[in-house]
Amino acid sequence: MERKYEDMRSCWEFGEASECRRGLMLGMGYTEEELNRPLIAVVNSWNEYNPGHVHLNQLAERVKQGIREAGGLPLEVGTTAICDGMVLKDPKYIEIHSRNLIADQVELTVDGNFFDGMVLLSTCDSIVPGHLMGCARLDIPAIVVTGGYMPLGTFRGKEVVHIRAQDKVGAMAEGKIDPDLYNGLIQHSWGICGGCTSMTTANSMCMMAEAMGMTLPGNSSMSAVSSEIRNLSYRAGLRIM
Repeated sequence: MERKYEDMRSCWEFGEASECRRGLMLGMGYTEEELNRPLIAVVNSWNEYNPGHVHLNQLAERVKQGIREAGGLPLEVGTTAICDGMVLKDPKYIEIHSRNLIADQVELTVDGNFFDGMVLLSTCDSIVPGHLMGCARLDIPAIVVTGGYMPLGTFRGKEVVHIRAQDKVGAMAEGKIDPDLYNGLIQHSWGICGGCTSMTTANSMCMMAEAMGMTLPGNSSMSAVSSEIRNLSYRAGLRIM
């Protein structure tokens, strides 16, 4: 098959390996014209258990839309995403090892398949560093889209943050706080999705990624539920091309 972009990483010389991949992708329903485009990995750490990542599938769709409109072929792949607020067994051990695993996943999937570039979506503590480490290992065109901060909760007419609720756990255990007040704080101190409402590693790692120039400007100060972060995701898809 004649290739339009002969200098692309994904443009392997004719042979058994390249023709096998071509046949497999045609079998999945891709067209010859699509296979002639730059192949862009959309590395999505979405899952249904991590509140910082539960909305990333929506942002990934906007990224893929931008890539397609700019002439690329987006192909979504996944990585592990563990929230340290959800892990109950050895959280620090699991978090640091998951970071290294994520970097390995990015390297093996993207490099092994010779993608031409990648857009990586992540929000939380060890996932953003894992994606950045994967970018450093590969040194190909890459943009990180961080998922935004969690909106503040409200309870009894006031804004509340999760630190306040966590501070009351001891009082609840000792019977020194009204159960209705305690349960209300627990229920309303976390928003629907995004990085938790405190200057901890979810938000600070997103800021670090932006300071390094790995995200589009302004990404780390956007709300996870805003229209602007969906717009930024689309622009990231355009920009990677």
